[in-house]
Amino acid sequence: MAAAEAASTHVKLELAEKAAQSAKAAEAALAGKQQIMEQFTQEVAEAESVVGEVSNSLQSTQTNANAAAQALSEATEQLAELKRLVAAGTSNLANIESVTNGAQQALTEKTQLLEAAKTRVESLNRQLLEARDDFEKTKKAAYKAACAAVEAKQKAQKP
Repeated sequence: MAAAEAASTHVKLELAEKAAQSAKAAEAALAGKQQIMEQFTQEVAEAESVVGEVSNSLQSTQTNANAAAQALSEATEQLAELKRLVAAGTSNLANIESVTNGAQQALTEKTQLLEAAKTRVESLNRQLLEARDDFEKTKKAAYKAACAAVEAKQKAQKP
């Protein structure tokens, strides 16, 4: 029995050794799987962080896009208002040009009337001067004639 016991012990020891080797292999596989799981956990955390950053960036981009759309809308409204102002200004300019042309025409007409009036005044002043000269000559002639008549009457009355 001792040989059987020794053989049994030997087989048990071999089995125990193989079980220990299998346990070590299982522990090594478990450690490898643990490392893979930790790596995946880290990669998932990193991916979630990237997703968070991209989500924040997307929200920021959406906010910027909304602000840009609002700015575009306001700029479009301002452009429409500027177009209305330009149209009104153009209309006002046409009216002002019309009024200016009318005023220029009136000024030209009044300038012509003024020149004609000045010419008429000069002509009347010449005529007045001539009439005064003629009046003075006639007055002198009438005085001389009256004096001559008086003198003739006096001579005629003298004996």
